[in-house]
Formats: sequence, structure tokens, C-alpha cells
Amino acid sequence: MRARAHILSLLPAILLLMVMEGCKPRKSNAHAEANQAAEASNQFGHYFIDACTHYNNGNYDAALKLFIKCRDLKPGEASVYYELSRVYEKNEDKNLALQNAMKAFELAPANKYYALWYASKLRQNSQYDQAISVLHSVLPANSKDEPLIRELDLLYGLKGDTPRRISLWKNYQEATSYKLSTSLKLIELYKAQKDYAAAHKVYDDIKRASPGKFQYYIDDANLYLEHNDEANANLNFEKAVAINPNNWKVNYALYNSYRKKDKVKAGRYLGMAFADVNTSFESKINACVELKNESKTDTGMRYFTTIAANELVKLYPENANALITAAKFYEENENYRLAFDRYQAVYKLNPNMYDAWTGAIACAEKLDLAGDMASISEQALEYYPNVASLYLSAARAYNMKKEYRKAADHCTSGKSFALDNDTKCQLLTEEAFALFKLQDYNGAEKACLEAMAINKEEKQLYDIMGNVKYFLRQVDEAVKNWEKARDLGLKNPVIDRKISERKYYE
Repeated sequence: MRARAHILSLLPAILLLMVMEGCKPRKSNAHAEANQAAEASNQFGHYFIDACTHYNNGNYDAALKLFIKCRDLKPGEASVYYELSRVYEKNEDKNLALQNAMKAFELAPANKYYALWYASKLRQNSQYDQAISVLHSVLPANSKDEPLIRELDLLYGLKGDTPRRISLWKNYQEATSYKLSTSLKLIELYKAQKDYAAAHKVYDDIKRASPGKFQYYIDDANLYLEHNDEANANLNFEKAVAINPNNWKVNYALYNSYRKKDKVKAGRYLGMAFADVNTSFESKINACVELKNESKTDTGMRYFTTIAANELVKLYPENANALITAAKFYEENENYRLAFDRYQAVYKLNPNMYDAWTGAIACAEKLDLAGDMASISEQALEYYPNVASLYLSAARAYNMKKEYRKAADHCTSGKSFALDNDTKCQLLTEEAFALFKLQDYNGAEKACLEAMAINKEEKQLYDIMGNVKYFLRQVDEAVKNWEKARDLGLKNPVIDRKISERKYYE
């Protein structure tokens, strides 16, 4: 009995021991599973980080292998499929890029980044409706996300659905309140639909929000001009001028608006435009080119070219390009004195500007400044000693000054450089005149004959030849040449008197 009682007393302890022994294997298994899960998670983390590093370094093949290991370790992890899609995109495997983008989105449908990526892959595959559906699934929670809105806008644009684009941006504007970029986008879309009233309304909102930004008055004005509403266009231009009086764009736009209906007003705006010190010189010169081209067919434009010339001289007194542009405008407008002064200023600033020398010479001749014409020609020849036309200018000036020997000498020098017959003929004509005045009649006759061999229609030559023949006592020949000069168009009382009286007169 005592033995049995002892065994019974030990029974609770034995049972406890048995329970403990039975639990030991299960506890070890749970611990092993936990360790394996932790190890897998660690491996995933290491692989993922290494894969991202390789991707960022452009090692796409290495990144791909590591991301595949990550997928095998965690097949339900959306980020892995997103990264795999990006790698396949780099490897130009569009099909796998699309498949993995879809998987990432399916595993995390609320993630806007995965939705955007998937939609972009669908767009590249021309699956526009499905891409739109994907983006709309995340839009309610991300109504303020501009990249999402821009992708949807792009998709609607590809489908040619402008009304939905407008609705999209209006909803975005309501969600985010006023944003300039959104307003400008709406204007662009309204203009595409030719809904000018809606576009002007948005411009009005912009002007209220930014009353000091004159550019939007200009843009609104230009839009009014697009649908031929000059009255409202000018109102906006003039408001812009009130904000920034010397702004180039505003004033030049107003000049263009008024130039055909109010010359004085247009001229004032043009002058204000050129006075804008913040506008590049190149922009002003480009405008001068336009003015010059228009003045070729419309002499009324000369009013404006004079204004441009005055402003260029005022603003750029040491700029040779500005001064020569002004000088040419003055010369074309027959303001020879102003042109002459500007041309002189140019070649003093830059002697290598050949047009300045020839322009000054031409203006000096128009102004009957024979001395200046001769002096400038001589100075120009120091820089351009091989140019026949400069010898011609000098010879003509010396003939005007009655310094005939110098004229003849310049003709002799110039002929050696003359590359075209016209210049050579003119040099021979000046030479014939100078030699006649020097009473070298044989030399003058020879020069006339050489010139006539080049151009038989030069009336001045026949007048000179008539004079030469008269002093060579060949009166009949003299009269024939004077008559020829008259027939070719030489009109003056002296030629008529020579013919009628068969006698030479100055």
C-alpha cells in the first residue's frame, strides 16, 4: 500500500514532466521557422538594396538578377514588381515592363506611384482607355497630385478629348485653389477650342491675382488680336504700358496696332519701345530690318525709320552698328547731313566698316562737299588701297574741286584695280574730263574711245568727246557728238547752245 501511495504521490510530477517533454520539439520548430523568416527577410533587404544600387549605377543585368531573387523570396511584395518593370524598361523589353507594372499595381492598387507607372506603360502600348481607368481609380484620394493630373491630361490629349481635359484642370483648380500654371493651361485649352470668352475670363482672373504683371495684359491683348478685337487689345496694351512705360513688347505691339491708322501715336510708341534699356540691342536691330524691308514698298514707313534712327543715336552713341543703321536710315530718308555725320562717327569708331566710308562719301557728294568727299576718299584709300571705286570717288571729288591733275592721277591708279567694266568706264569718263580740262586733248580722246568701247550709251562721254573734237578743230565731229549726247538723254541749255551755235561753252 505504501509503495502504491508513493507512486500516486509522484504522479503529478511525472505528468508535468511528460507534458514538458512533449512540448520541447514543437517549441524548437517554431523557433526554427522564426529564424528562417528573419533570415529570408534579411536576405531580401540585402538583395533589394544591392539591386537598387546596381540599377542606379546602370548595371541593369546585375540588378535584374537580384530583383528576381527578391521576388522569389517575397512573391507578394509590390515594390519588387515595380522595380523589375523599371529594369525591363531599361532593357527595352516592353512586354515584361508592362506585365510587372500591372502586377505591382494589382498588389498595391492604392499606390499612386505604381498607378502612374502602370498607366505610362499602358499609354506606351496605346491602351489609353485602360490607362485612364487605372489613374481614375487613384484620383479621388489624390485630386491635388499634379503629375497624376498631367498624365491624365496627356491621355485625354492623345484621344483628342479637349472637353475632358478642361474639366480635369478645372477640378484640379478647385481642389488646389488658384495656381498660375493651371490657369495658363486652361487658357491654352480654351484657345484650342476657340472659346475666347472663357480664355479672356481666365486672363481676367490672372490679372486680378497679379495686377503688376504686365505680361498677362500683353498676352490677353494678343489673344484679342487673334479674333480681330483691336479695341480690347489696345485697352490691354495701354494698361500694360501704364505698368511699365518703356517696355519693348508692349510699345512695339501698340506701334504695330496704330501704325496704319494713327501715325503720330504709333511713332510715339515706337520711340518708347526703342527707349527700353532692358531690351537687347539685337532685338532692336531685328526690328530695324523689318522697318527697312517695309519701307522699300511703303515710303510712309520712312517716318518710323527716322524715329528708330534718332533713338539708336541717342541710346548707343559709341556703338558702330547702331550708328551705321541710323546713318543708312537717314540717307534713305534724304537726311544727308545727319547721315553724313553718323557715317563719319562710325568710321572713326571702326575704320574697318567699309560701308561707313562709302556712305560718308556719297552723302558728301549729295551735299556738294567736294573737299570732304576728296578727304574722306583719300583716308579710305589708306585702309582699302586696292578698291577701284574709292579712286573713282576721289577723282570725281577732285574734278568737282577743279584739281584736274589729282583727278587724272587717281583715275590712272584706279584703272589698275578695276575688276568690272562699269567702274572702269566711269574712271575713263572722269579721266577724259580731267585731261580735257588739262588741255590734253589727245589723251582725253583716247580715254573717251576706251570708255565708249565698254559702254556706247554713256551720254556724258559724247559731251566730253564733242568738247575734245571742237578743240581739235573738228567742229562737225564735235556737233555730232553733242547731238548724240542729247539724243541719249543729256538735257541742259548748254548742250542745246553748243549744237545750235556749233561752239564750245562751259
